[in-house]
Amino acid sequence: MARIRTIKPDFWTDEKLTECSMSARLFFIGMWNFADDNGNLTRSAKKMKMQIFPAESCDCEELIQELMAIGVLVEYSVDGDKYMHIKGFTKHQVINRPSNSSIPKPLAIDDSLKTHGALTKGREGKGKEEEGKGIPPAAEYSPEFEIAWNGYPERPGANKKNAYKAWNARLKAGVDFTQITLGVDRYAHYCNVMKVEPQFIKQPETFFGPSEHYLSDWKPVAASAGVKNIGESLDEINARNNAEAKRLLFGTPSEMRTINA
Repeated sequence: MARIRTIKPDFWTDEKLTECSMSARLFFIGMWNFADDNGNLTRSAKKMKMQIFPAESCDCEELIQELMAIGVLVEYSVDGDKYMHIKGFTKHQVINRPSNSSIPKPLAIDDSLKTHGALTKGREGKGKEEEGKGIPPAAEYSPEFEIAWNGYPERPGANKKNAYKAWNARLKAGVDFTQITLGVDRYAHYCNVMKVEPQFIKQPETFFGPSEHYLSDWKPVAASAGVKNIGESLDEINARNNAEAKRLLFGTPSEMRTINA
């Protein structure tokens, strides 16, 4: 049974978590919802994919390995069965009425270690600030959008509020937010590999807009000697390369008139 959990604000700037891909960070948050009240889950990448990314084609085993590499997720086994434990879960998530779980607890996991700002003390679904600090204000942006925004390639003049409006419009239209966040991941990789200059990166509100650029595969293309501007479309590049090929074969119009004369 899925449960409501809380997210600590400094999750977004945690240095170790920012080493992970945006998909891994989103996957990590999803794991909290499906972990039992002790922070344990069955070690099944396939099951976790069906629960967290049911409509996406991604390898959740790779995401699990990313999280294990930075120490926020630990694998353990009991009687030959494998499980996963979210480190620090019981220390930072206070549950009013813990439910019984069929998942056995790990025999020896050091939960005294900080979970890199990932989890916060609080009652299930509401959270609880330190005494004396009062009730925190409602977040201006959703956690899912923050992940997408932080993972988006840096674009001069990007407007966060406009991007959030476009984001919400897609969600209201029935788009699964994981489609957008994974699309951002692909686009960020594309821009990095292809060394797209900042002024040619799409504005976030355009990327999240009705044209659905987040659905493109954004596979980097092989570098070509004829490519002058990475902002050009493939059709523009092909047209210019074809024109250059014709010039080399037949010469310019003036050169052709000289030959004919």
